[in-house]
Amino acid sequence: MTREEKKAVTALDKALTGLVRPLIKPYRYKSVGGMIWTVQNEMLFILSPSVVSPRGEERVYVKVACESKPLFADDLLWDILGLTENKSKPMSLRVNGYFTLFGVPVYTHRRALDVLDSEHVVAHVNAELEELSQLLASLAGRELDWFRALEAGQERYAYMEVTRLMLMLHDGRRDEALEYVSTHNVSDYIVHGKTVGQLIAEYCR
Repeated sequence: MTREEKKAVTALDKALTGLVRPLIKPYRYKSVGGMIWTVQNEMLFILSPSVVSPRGEERVYVKVACESKPLFADDLLWDILGLTENKSKPMSLRVNGYFTLFGVPVYTHRRALDVLDSEHVVAHVNAELEELSQLLASLAGRELDWFRALEAGQERYAYMEVTRLMLMLHDGRRDEALEYVSTHNVSDYIVHGKTVGQLIAEYCR
């Protein structure tokens, strides 16, 4: 890849935030920090688009990762961490804020970008927006059941143990959560010198 092409890739990636804004209006999606998000039936869905040229490859792609999580997961986490004031802050905090759970991966797509211009980037992002719209329509009231199956099928993802513990607590399985943190080092968050595992144990008791 030439220096000019590398510059074009960087420029397109930086331009994504501006390109996305008009595209999401027909879907009534929202954006923050270049991330696209929407809430359906208490479930948060996030698309993270980027223009990338993977090391060792000559091709350029529009890469879009989709993640999801239930709103109650952040609410429970904030109860445990003593950050309940976050519940009254803008919904976008749950997308890219500190002390929030990462979403569980739904899918990651790479669409080859054969021409390095914004028109082709827009076409690929539009296709991803339509795919998310179709996914949401297919769920229609069974979002949480779908999410549980999605989460249970994941071998590993960011903050996996914390998310699974939030599901246990939401379901009232406090004894199971307490047993889990007693046998696992759950230390994804540390607040006032205590790990989230220790704070969950206190919450369960």
